[in-house]
Amino acid sequence: MTRYQSLQQHPIQNIQIWFKIFIPKNIPGITRQVKNGINQGKTYVPHPVPLSGLGYLTDQRGFSSDKAASARATIPVNINLGGLVPLATGISFSDETFEIEVGREVVSCSRLATRWVKPTVVGTAVRTGEVITVPIEAEPANPCSPVSEVIGKVDVRGVIKIDLYRMSIEFDGMIAPVPAYEMYAQADNGPVVTLFQCEPIPGSSFSSLIGSASRRLKVRADLNGTGHRVDGTLFGSQTDTLFEVSPRYLNGGEYCR
Repeated sequence: MTRYQSLQQHPIQNIQIWFKIFIPKNIPGITRQVKNGINQGKTYVPHPVPLSGLGYLTDQRGFSSDKAASARATIPVNINLGGLVPLATGISFSDETFEIEVGREVVSCSRLATRWVKPTVVGTAVRTGEVITVPIEAEPANPCSPVSEVIGKVDVRGVIKIDLYRMSIEFDGMIAPVPAYEMYAQADNGPVVTLFQCEPIPGSSFSSLIGSASRRLKVRADLNGTGHRVDGTLFGSQTDTLFEVSPRYLNGGEYCR
C-alpha cells in the first residue's frame, strides 16, 4: 500500500500548529539580572530608550514545545479537515508583561497584551488537491510601553502550507532579528514536530526594530516525525545567499535549527 492510499483510508482530521515569539532568559549583550526584590535572579531586557530607567522581565526560559510555555505572543492555528472544506481558526494571546524600575527593582506595570497588540490574522484555508495553505500575520507590542508600537515591535507574517500527500508542513515568511521564534505542529494524536527554533541574531536589539520584519525564513518538516527536516532554506537579512537550515550558525550569526 502506498502512502497516498494509506492516507485515503486513514485521513487526517485535525492539525494543530503553535507559533511562539518569546524573550529567552539569556540573550548575550541584552539581558540583565534582577539583583533585588521578589524577582531577584530573574532576567530582564532594558527599555529601548536607555534613559527611561525601565526594564521588562523575560519569559525566563529557553525553547520548548509546551503549548503553555510563556511567550510575548502565542499564535495557535487549528486546521479542521473533517468538513467539506478545511477550516482554519486561531486567536493569538500573550502572557503577562512585567515592567520594572531598574535599581529599585519594583514592578511598575503588569499587563496582558490585549490593548496594544494587533490580533493575529489567520486567513481562510485554501485547499488545492492535497495541498492546504493558510496565511498568518501578527504584530505583538509591549502593553506597558506604547512607544513599542513604533520602536521595539516584533512581528511575523507568512504562509503555512500543508501537503497531505507528502505529509509535510512548510512555513514561508518573515520574522524579526529579535527575540526568539519557535514553531511546532501535530497531526491528530501523532508526534509533535519542530519546524524551527530561531535564536535572536547576536548584536541585534529591540531599539533597532523599526518597520516590518527583515528575516525571511522558509522551512519544511515531516508531519509524521520520521524526517525532522525534509527541506529547509533560510534567506539571510544581510545577503540573499541560500543556506540549508541545520543546527549551526547561518549567515554569520543568524541561528536557526
